[in-house]
Amino acid sequence: MNVHQIIGLTAAVICSTAALPYFISIIKRETVLNRASWFVWLAVGGVTFSSYLVSGARATIFLPALYLVTNAIFFIMSLKYGEGGLSKFDLSCVAIAMFALLVWWITRRSDYANYVSLMAEFIGFLPTYKKIWQRPETESYLAWGIATFAQFLNLFAIEQRRAVIIVDPVSIFLDYFIVMLLLSRKYTLSGKKRRTTIAKKPLDSLS
Repeated sequence: MNVHQIIGLTAAVICSTAALPYFISIIKRETVLNRASWFVWLAVGGVTFSSYLVSGARATIFLPALYLVTNAIFFIMSLKYGEGGLSKFDLSCVAIAMFALLVWWITRRSDYANYVSLMAEFIGFLPTYKKIWQRPETESYLAWGIATFAQFLNLFAIEQRRAVIIVDPVSIFLDYFIVMLLLSRKYTLSGKKRRTTIAKKPLDSLS
């Protein structure tokens, strides 16, 4: 096992630790899963994993394998602890994921499947982006923070400078980074709320 593979495996291990706080936050109903997002990610996870196998990306394949398993678990959980999935917007996301799978099945080209699946994965993030923007408290900052760090670390596991291999870990890192930017509103809004509450208190209550 070379250095790149060790880094990739380490990233996968770190990312797997994010599943525990995320699972706990779901059980506590602090996190509300979007069903459309998790169904899209499950479908795309299968395409991405297959694409990695065909393209020969062995050092960075640990995370895609992990995603396939965790996405299946969280999609099943979303059926009980989630929301959405039947709106026009959500169904459009699901349709794009199915298109990615169709391209993979028809062409048998790993590069086509990879690029289309990345587009579908980003579309899959949109329902969750929207939810976080409106209600940032419905996602776990800790879990997404751990996962985003793992994605960043996985960038250093890239050993073959080919577009089909580079584009996937970079794209996924950016998807996760956007989540972190949106989740930062949770603390921004909390800070504004506290300042507003203090400003509304009578002066004698502050003494």
